[in-house]
Amino acid sequence: MREIYHWTEWFSELANKIAEGGEEFLIDRAKRIDWKADGKEPPLLRYGDKKIDPFSFFYSLAQHRSSVNRKLVYRSVENIFNMKHQYSEEQYDSDDAFVFPTANPQNLLYYSNVQADPKLLWNLFRSAVRGLDSVDPKHFDDALELRGVREAKLTQTLFLINSSQFLPCDDKTKTFVDLPPNDEFSWKSYREWLQKVHDIFPSCGPYEINFFAYLYSLWKQKNLPIGNKYFQVSTNAWGENGGDFWQDNDPELDFEPNNWVFTGGPCKGVEWEDYNESKGDARQYPLSAPRPGDVILVKTGQLQGRGIGIVYKNDYQDRLAEDSRIHVMWINKAVCDDLKPTRHYGETVVRLPKQDIPAVAGILL
Repeated sequence: MREIYHWTEWFSELANKIAEGGEEFLIDRAKRIDWKADGKEPPLLRYGDKKIDPFSFFYSLAQHRSSVNRKLVYRSVENIFNMKHQYSEEQYDSDDAFVFPTANPQNLLYYSNVQADPKLLWNLFRSAVRGLDSVDPKHFDDALELRGVREAKLTQTLFLINSSQFLPCDDKTKTFVDLPPNDEFSWKSYREWLQKVHDIFPSCGPYEINFFAYLYSLWKQKNLPIGNKYFQVSTNAWGENGGDFWQDNDPELDFEPNNWVFTGGPCKGVEWEDYNESKGDARQYPLSAPRPGDVILVKTGQLQGRGIGIVYKNDYQDRLAEDSRIHVMWINKAVCDDLKPTRHYGETVVRLPKQDIPAVAGILL
């Protein structure tokens, strides 16, 4: 399921190229992009070179969500910027590969008919590419004062620029931690809010939190139960023949970077090559049971907790096979070295009050 985060590498590469290339580099290439099939001029190019800034550029890219427009614009960007990271045809047709904030077409720009100060946004952009600790609080607070720019638009664009450091403050993420009132929002309150969110999702990246917030919002609309059931998987299920698949030893197998879990066979002592479903072999593991919204607990041995995930989809429901996976969204990737009985896993790793495991998800969902 790594493809759901491919966009983060794509945008990161683009941001670094623009930060290195500078103002004239961006202006030249923005004019060469195929923004629309009919050839009409996009809002970004309507107000002169001085107002082609990186924030308006990235927010304009986020506007294109239909598969047709997305492919036209992003393919053009890949060619013009000589991108190493490129989308495959399959990814272009998958909505899951483009889960990031969508810009309002009526409010794309940071400067339009107002007096432009490109230096402010370029300074903020270059520091954002480097990371949170490089940002000058005054640059952030001054950008908030631009007309038509408030916390959602600014933090969404920062998230597009550097999704490993920033998180959008919008209706989806505010589900987990409330924001201060608009007139009290600042760089200081944003950093405090970020820390509270990370405390809820230990060791998870902003892009993972954003994807979970998106799906949580979608599932709530559909009344899908979240945290209704929980399941456990051990990372040393293959013992001497495989070892610990949580660690990043093999990127094609590991649980964490792939956002999935799996087993070395359908039941204890039986490997996939020896399994014949048509003969009715016994299945000890309930591989087809986890449903979207259920909780997956990952541990090593009896005492070390590795992670907590929410099921996104389950390949085993369609096919019990070696290459099937249970795809999850990690909500906790912090290691707990002194795990108590499984019942208390959520309390130890997620720092929740003592209660049933379903509350690992349910307490905050």
